[in-house]
Amino acid sequence: MLKYFFRILFLTILVNNGFAQMYNKVLPSNEFSEKLAKVVLDFRNDFKTIKGNLVPKDVGIDTYESTVTLPGSIDNYITVSHSVKDPAPSFQSVMYSGEDYDKAVKVYKNVFKLIKRTRVKWVDKYLANFMGTMEPPEGLNFTVSYLKVDISDVRYKYFITEVELTNTNFANWEVRVNISKKKLDTEILPDN
Repeated sequence: MLKYFFRILFLTILVNNGFAQMYNKVLPSNEFSEKLAKVVLDFRNDFKTIKGNLVPKDVGIDTYESTVTLPGSIDNYITVSHSVKDPAPSFQSVMYSGEDYDKAVKVYKNVFKLIKRTRVKWVDKYLANFMGTMEPPEGLNFTVSYLKVDISDVRYKYFITEVELTNTNFANWEVRVNISKKKLDTEILPDN
């Protein structure tokens, strides 16, 4: 009888542990979702509440440190162009920078999945979803996947999140997340 009890106990632990690991693979980390939600919600304020110190970088663009950083990122900043046509600020996060193409592809795919699985709690308690399809990166020097949020707020009409895999030179790969206001063709942004 004791033998059966231990077998059942062992199977119960094994099954519960398996479900916990499966659950963790399905949902993004709470920290990633919370930080991404802060950035998305501050989009309506032109990222003013998460804008840190000014960092001298490029002429014609003001670059600020971001007070909100995505977990696993190398650098997070907000840029504001001096352009009269498009002065809209954008949030950018560098998620990977290095020579390992396979690792860059893995980070690109994982970041896309994390964003896609994130739900943003809106003001009226509505849980907004990210919608978009991942562009396969295999064999390309530059790949971008676009995601939009299913929010009816007019301030988010041109809201876009990009996950980008770029070969910055012959030996270096970067994966970036860009959150900005951008007008794109509907062909690029499927409604799924």
